[in-house]
Amino acid sequence: VGYLSEDDIMCSAARCLENLGRKMAEGKAVGHEYSMLFCVPCVGRYFSLVGQENREGDLIVSGLRPEGLPLFGYYGFNEICPTFGTDGTLFNRTHTDSIVICAF
Repeated sequence: VGYLSEDDIMCSAARCLENLGRKMAEGKAVGHEYSMLFCVPCVGRYFSLVGQENREGDLIVSGLRPEGLPLFGYYGFNEICPTFGTDGTLFNRTHTDSIVICAF
């Protein structure tokens, strides 16, 4: 059983945006172009922000706005995300209470 606090949710969303920005900058440096962003946070994160449910969404929208890219997303009940296995290789697995943002 996990425990999500408002601070944990906001911190992980900010880290996710920072990582995405860094990866996009690396991609742009080698000629990649991006046309849209796709975001799927777990609905558990939404419900954990009692009384401030839009706080994470507002952070995501404001953090992505400088890119000027369309944002598509929804709250999911389960996400698929690359995760490191015990041997260090990445594999996709489903889990909850996470946030996934992809640039296309």
